[in-house]
Amino acid sequence: ITRTFTATDDCGNNSMATQTITVQDTTAPELTIPADYTAECDEELVLDDASATDNCGTVEITLEEVTVETECDQEYSIERTFTATDDCGNSSSATQIITVQDTTAPMITDAGGLMNGEVVEVCCESLEGGVTIPAAITLSIMDNCDEDASVAYSEECIGGNCPTETVESWCDVLNPAVMPDGQTCDNYDVHSLRLFNFAGSEFYTTVEGRVANHYDGTKTYTVTVVSADDANAGWDIELSYGQFMTWQEWIDQPGAQSYKSDCGLGDHTTWMYTMLESGSAEGWGNYAGSSLTFSHQPASGYFGFQLGEGANNKNGNYGFSQWMYYTGTFMGDAVSGSGDIFGDLDCCLPYDLERSYVASDCAGNETSFDYTVRLTGEDCAEGNDGDISDEQEDAVLTAGKNPIKVLSLQPNPTSDMSTLVLSTDEEMIKIRVTVTTMSGAEVMTVFNGNLVNSWPTNVEIPVNNLESGMYQVRAQFKQYVTTKKLLVTN
Repeated sequence: ITRTFTATDDCGNNSMATQTITVQDTTAPELTIPADYTAECDEELVLDDASATDNCGTVEITLEEVTVETECDQEYSIERTFTATDDCGNSSSATQIITVQDTTAPMITDAGGLMNGEVVEVCCESLEGGVTIPAAITLSIMDNCDEDASVAYSEECIGGNCPTETVESWCDVLNPAVMPDGQTCDNYDVHSLRLFNFAGSEFYTTVEGRVANHYDGTKTYTVTVVSADDANAGWDIELSYGQFMTWQEWIDQPGAQSYKSDCGLGDHTTWMYTMLESGSAEGWGNYAGSSLTFSHQPASGYFGFQLGEGANNKNGNYGFSQWMYYTGTFMGDAVSGSGDIFGDLDCCLPYDLERSYVASDCAGNETSFDYTVRLTGEDCAEGNDGDISDEQEDAVLTAGKNPIKVLSLQPNPTSDMSTLVLSTDEEMIKIRVTVTTMSGAEVMTVFNGNLVNSWPTNVEIPVNNLESGMYQVRAQFKQYVTTKKLLVTN
């Protein structure tokens, strides 16, 4: 605005001056935008408008929107920049940030009927340790945002009896169980190794032993034995065997082949046979420094290493026996001769397979699911076939079927009392139940009486006076012996 002022006197003289008033707008509009907020990836985003006021004129609001992505498609942010401009070009800007996140873990929709943390027990289907391990379940999941959510699976074997890269399964080597008269069926005290014409002890018992059953069908026996005459002397033995053959395959080989059955127990046509490939023994304790090498005896292979029920030539249990030739040194002197090794086998050994699943989405949210397949180490309970005739009973016994059923041994471990529950499908059998050390030495007799068909019998086993350690509970009827391990924790 220009204002011109003129001053004039009475004589007409004048003077002029001009005032300039400049009107301007330098104030930016006042802008109000929506507040920042955080939303879940499956929520609908609210995109509110901004508003503005100006001190002089009208205001135009513009919006620029940018999406800032992350490595996960379900997590990102939206930057909404609002700009308010008045008629004079004054402007103000502000940015609203909407954070989209995924904090919801995938949901399990199907776990094969299992509960999280459930234990699936698997029993032993055969004396050879055969088990049917259920296949791992397929875990079905659903995620609120991520269609590509995935499941990672892992399995860990827990326990000393787990398979390895080379070993499919294990067996424990035990001393041959004795008959009711306290001796094996060939009328000897319990022993697992005999060295004929040996300068040291002739008889030995097993302290501990393992059989490694390899994936290729071969087996390795590792056994520690102690002298029957010197508790501080013995051998660490390792024997390696090749592929096993059925009876028919054994006798179909060139030359003559047979089997060895000192007591006539078991059916040799059900046994497995093979040849000793290599064997050695290193002395320990008072035998330290002595060593033996074993080879198959007879060299012709007429008799083989034999494996099966009654194959140990000591009782009717599942076990093994081998006639061997030894050479080596004992106390510095050269020795040679023949020997036998035999034992009962427990191939139903426990271990756990811990199966773990982790369902995760790209945001790192996780849901875990675990269950355990537990190999109990117990025999699968046989079905009740009902009453059987005398002829059927005779057929069962002749066929070598163990009539003793162990239903449970609980509690185990125990420090006071454990209860063994037994039954039988036979009409009535008289049994004897004893507790022995792992080397076969009898500790006590806890039952000597009858088992009746379909009538469970509870046998109380007091252990409060026993030293802590692993024991065997043995139930015996004639040549049939059933053993269970009992851990005492006094």
